Amino acid sequence: MRIFLTSLLWFLAFLLNAQEPVFKGSLEDFMGQRIVYPPYAKFHCIQGTVVVTFRLSENGMVREAKVASGGMADLDEEALRVVRMTSGHWQMEKAHDPLANLRLPVNFRITGHGCEQKGVADRAMAIQQYENRLQMEQAIMHYYKNRKEQDQDPGYERRISQLKQELNITEQSLEERVEDGLRKYRQGDVEGACRDFWYVKHMGSVKADAHLKKYCHP
Repeated sequence: MRIFLTSLLWFLAFLLNAQEPVFKGSLEDFMGQRIVYPPYAKFHCIQGTVVVTFRLSENGMVREAKVASGGMADLDEEALRVVRMTSGHWQMEKAHDPLANLRLPVNFRITGHGCEQKGVADRAMAIQQYENRLQMEQAIMHYYKNRKEQDQDPGYERRISQLKQELNITEQSLEERVEDGLRKYRQGDVEGACRDFWYVKHMGSVKADAHLKKYCHP
């Protein structure tokens, strides 16, 4: 599987004389090296452009990052994550207005992974179903967060197992989620890594327990 990422930075300033910050190095290379293609989007071959707006403080730290245009399932959160990681990598001009809004369109493209066999309609349907999936995942998480070993309902546990099968939450998919978390940790994104590790834990798996103990606070 090959993943392509292209990006273009547009600046919108409240003041006409606001100076544009300059990224230290290649912005496209920086982001492309850090993108971890999200599992749902990868499985369903979802691709497209997510526009993130944000502001930069006087010392080049990203603030108030949010998705201005997206609706691309879990690509939205990954675009936000990588834009936030650009904090501290900006060359700031003295005249920079910290209230200036910046827009960063992040264009996700994926090839391979069987994506050539999935059409536009398939991807659109997957995007529409994403919110339903999140709700079902929340039901699974609620079960495992509140389960007591001494007081289990076999019927309910069976329904949870069936729901995991329906969502294709398998041992392999959870192993891949752990690997995604480790990649994020190596990038310096502890918060993103721990989010993946907790997801695995709350899907009823112990595969991330060692990493949670080592890297993440309860």
